[in-house]
Amino acid sequence: DTLANGIRWKERPIALCELSWGHLAAPPAFSLQESDAQARLLSVIAAIEVGVAQQAVFEMASYALQREQFAQPIARFQDIQWMIAEGGTQAEAAQWMVFRAAGAIDEKLSLSIADQRTAKAKLSAGQAAAQATSKGFQVHGGYGYTKEYAIERLFRQAQLLATLPM
Repeated sequence: DTLANGIRWKERPIALCELSWGHLAAPPAFSLQESDAQARLLSVIAAIEVGVAQQAVFEMASYALQREQFAQPIARFQDIQWMIAEGGTQAEAAQWMVFRAAGAIDEKLSLSIADQRTAKAKLSAGQAAAQATSKGFQVHGGYGYTKEYAIERLFRQAQLLATLPM
C-alpha cells in the first residue's frame, strides 16, 4: 500500500490499481449521475492514452540518442527518425482531439456532439498509444521486452487501456 495525498493504491499486474479516496471528495463536475458522465469518463481515459503515447515517444527518442550502432547514435538513422516522428505526430493529433472533446463537454454543447468528439478522441488516442508503444519496441529492439526500460510498462498500459469499452 502506498499513501500519497490521502490516496491509497495497491499495484496490480498489468497496471491495474485499486484506488481508495478516504476522506477526499470528488468535485461535483465528476458526478456519474450527470448526463455527460460517460463523455467525461471517456475523455479522461483518452487523456491517459495520450500521456502513454507521449511518454513512449520520449522513451524512444531518449533511447535512440543513447544507443550507438556503427559508431553513431541510432537516432541518426532515417528509419528511427521516421518512427519517432510518426509517434509524435499521432500523439499530438490525439492530444488536440482530446482538447476538442473536453471543450465540447465544458461548453455544454449538445450531448451528441460531445459524445462524438469524445469517441473520436478515445479512438485516436488509443491508436496513438498502441502505435507509439509498438514503434518503441522496434526502436528498443530486444531490450524493449525487459522491465529495465519503461517502454515495456507503457506497452502493457496501452494494451490495457485499449480493452476499456467506449
